[in-house]
Amino acid sequence: MNKIKEKVRDLWQNCFDDSEDFMNLYFSTKYSDENTLVKVEGDLVLSALQMLPYTMTCWGSEVRTSYISGASTRLEYRGRGLMKTLLSEAFQVMRDRKIPLSILIPAEDWLYEYYQRMGYVSVFRRIEDIYTDLPAFLPVYKEHTVDELFTYFSAHMRKRACCVQHSFDDFGVILEDFRLAGGKVVSISGLNSDIRGMAFVVPSPEQVIVKEWFYDDEETKLELLCTVRGIFPNMEIHCFSPVTKDSRVSYVMGMLRIIDVYSLLSFYASSHPKASFRYLIKDAFVSGNNGLFTVNNGICVHQPALLSYNSVKEINVFDLAKLLFGQSGEINSELTPYMSLMLE
Repeated sequence: MNKIKEKVRDLWQNCFDDSEDFMNLYFSTKYSDENTLVKVEGDLVLSALQMLPYTMTCWGSEVRTSYISGASTRLEYRGRGLMKTLLSEAFQVMRDRKIPLSILIPAEDWLYEYYQRMGYVSVFRRIEDIYTDLPAFLPVYKEHTVDELFTYFSAHMRKRACCVQHSFDDFGVILEDFRLAGGKVVSISGLNSDIRGMAFVVPSPEQVIVKEWFYDDEETKLELLCTVRGIFPNMEIHCFSPVTKDSRVSYVMGMLRIIDVYSLLSFYASSHPKASFRYLIKDAFVSGNNGLFTVNNGICVHQPALLSYNSVKEINVFDLAKLLFGQSGEINSELTPYMSLMLE
């Protein structure tokens, strides 16, 4: 293990309550020096973060994103602005790599406010359904290969209009993470042995959590739930799912930040050729995001804010993210951003 990797792992162990097995998995599969930023004093890594590459379905295509993972600072060095500096540096690295979006899941609830000050907005939401009164049975079903599981998984993930995607390699890491946690991936077959339902299940002391699931019909949904009850009897089953237009209650579970306004608006404009709007954007952390942005006729034009634009609405990058990702009716995106299975 190289020195930086070893020191970042030491910091991780100092800041997070993860098992040795999980850290072995993470640092052997997800970690890389090129995606890591650190603040060092002498031989000690004081603060670090990883920028993990993902793609996200959005507006009929896919956009590159960078997932902030392992953001941490030693307790005795907190309050000095180290993480603020690291995140600012990360934003520039992402821009240099032509990555227009950054996403993250705060490790604790109070961090939502901190990341909001850095320009992140809480756009990822989920619903939680609880099942208690279910029969338990263990139907005979075919053990599917990893290739078969991933093919079904990926096909259903890509049906979601705004969803963080997982590669085949990442899928393998997810399966191992569930195994280490005592969980299981339950798959249900049809008469022709094709998969028609899948659930990612992990037990906790008082309940079973289905972190992700897919099913072809309501019959398969019930069969999945009863199978989970059979594997983990006498426990409530809590199932996470994306928000739908009929959802009454949803919960925040992740945040997004626009890293490159021009690239993202160009992407939006190309998929919405009839869209027309203009904003004066301000970003306290990314100077390249400042200026007048006009979307019209399928293109985006960026002009520096050298003049006074009295008739143009001024917003910050935080507000723009809310407008684009379904938090406002001003730009009719109607998206319900979702991510799951992020090793959180």
